[in-house]
Amino acid sequence: GEYTSEAFVETDTAGADTLDVSGCTDFAVQISSTGSPAGDIQLEQTVNGSDWANLGSTIALTDGTLTRFDESDGPFGLIRINPTGITAGTITVTIKGFRRPY
Repeated sequence: GEYTSEAFVETDTAGADTLDVSGCTDFAVQISSTGSPAGDIQLEQTVNGSDWANLGSTIALTDGTLTRFDESDGPFGLIRINPTGITAGTITVTIKGFRRPY
């Protein structure tokens, strides 16, 4: 499936919106931006639903930036977007999950 976030700006914080990617072997994250954004975002993950940890490195806010997570980065649970690194501009984030046939 595919998920596109609401617009994030520099005053936003990590929200309650989560995405369950536990059924994905891989997923990709792509940034769309307007207004010359600066800073970065961080994906966070939890497997128990309450304790959040960083997933991978921060993601630059350059329009079109594509970051991939494959099965060697998992297993995955719930993920969310932490936008607190944004220092200017507006971004949206698209996350698309994939499941490899075995």
